[in-house]
Amino acid sequence: DAMGEIPESLMKGRNTLQVVAGLENVTNIGAKAFKKSGISTYYANPNGVRIYEEAFADCPNLRTVEISGPSILADGAFSEAHITSLILNAVNIPVAAFTQGGGTEEFEEMARVELINTVSIVDYAFWRRSIGDLYIPATLETLADDAFGNAEIRVLHLPKGWDLDTLEAKAEEQAGWQYLLEAETILDFEGNVLKGETDGDGGDIGDGGDEDGEDGGNIVMSEETT
Repeated sequence: DAMGEIPESLMKGRNTLQVVAGLENVTNIGAKAFKKSGISTYYANPNGVRIYEEAFADCPNLRTVEISGPSILADGAFSEAHITSLILNAVNIPVAAFTQGGGTEEFEEMARVELINTVSIVDYAFWRRSIGDLYIPATLETLADDAFGNAEIRVLHLPKGWDLDTLEAKAEEQAGWQYLLEAETILDFEGNVLKGETDGDGGDIGDGGDEDGEDGGNIVMSEETT
């Protein structure tokens, strides 16, 4: 299947690239395939996708990432990309997957992060990120010490059946959970305030962007004209 894979470094550095029609059909995205490109949105194959090292790293215009089907991410897959809205279905979130890195003192805003079926998040996955609304699943078991290290979480949304006692018990076993307990506001599944105030609205953020055209299965790249 010609749509099965984007080769390594294929579109690296193409800063005029905005939209890749047909990308939602691809099941493998090679290492650094879109690194430092101008891509603005990424909607993954609903049947599953594998994203290799730094595939979308350093993408300054990448705002919306929606991976609702099962995915496998490699280290640094989206590191230092400027994502504001993230939906991610991944059992494991690897090292530096969404890190902002250590090259700046500023936090990078992520307005909404929704995790699906996630079991473990390792070190520096969301390093130096400022997350507006974070939704975690009941499947989450393992948080590395610095999974959310040096990050800010404004509103934490708990899964059904969880409360502050659940978080505190997990924090006693794994230090990484303490960062979630430090969220400014914590809401239960029904939206009841367990800690803090309802500063956030919990609404969907960043669902706009360029639409991907249907082209019968071919990849079409849209670029700016200068």
